Amino acid sequence: MATSRQSDLDIAKRLILDSLVVVDSTEVARILAPAAASTPSVAQEHRQAGDLIGLPVGARPNYLYPVFQFDTCRHRIYDVVRHANRRLYVGADPYGSASWWLTATDMLDGNSPLEDLEAGQFTEIAVDNVIDHARRGM
Repeated sequence: MATSRQSDLDIAKRLILDSLVVVDSTEVARILAPAAASTPSVAQEHRQAGDLIGLPVGARPNYLYPVFQFDTCRHRIYDVVRHANRRLYVGADPYGSASWWLTATDMLDGNSPLEDLEAGQFTEIAVDNVIDHARRGM
């Protein structure tokens, strides 16, 4: 039974990874601090602060970061993403947090938070409403 549960979790994690474009910590450093010496610690600092979803992979683990979190033109994390990630406590459940971004909700007229973010219409108020609604329903 435990093996079956672990297998189901592994499948769910793989589906999430397959649904997102991800980069490693070195690429995160290039995105956020292109003029500085790129060090993976930039990604680690933001992951540990709860600003970024870092999806652990492998036994070591290595972390992969969904690209949607970054305003690559301005070399920063989107403010609304940072706000949502902190509200989601991404460090406690990074895969669950990534799933939240991918899951359609009636609160967003059937869109997922990621779809609304990509359409440029996701706000901190919407984040709060969707998260608060989901927590009340628990």
